[in-house]
Amino acid sequence: MAVAVRPDPVLTSAYRVVLRLALCNRPGQFAEVARVIGEQGGSLGTIELIEATPKVHLRDVTVDMPDEASAAHLADVLHGLDGVAVRDVSAAGFQIHLGG
Repeated sequence: MAVAVRPDPVLTSAYRVVLRLALCNRPGQFAEVARVIGEQGGSLGTIELIEATPKVHLRDVTVDMPDEASAAHLADVLHGLDGVAVRDVSAAGFQIHLGG
């Protein structure tokens, strides 16, 4: 008799956050951020470059997370990385209503 294997849960946009990150402009910096997002149970979405200087890239990164607590934990973990500053965390649903 075969053992049923349950698939991993599929993340949806039920809790989608946008992280504004200031990243040191060095090779592999964003790859490290993406790795941490995956390790923390997030699904990487849109990545928008807001500003780029020779030293810092400011990016808005959209991430689907299981819930608000896991998104807050992700922000804390990212903030602890060398070369990463979390400038803002906002629910993507809230951003839809900005500006009218």
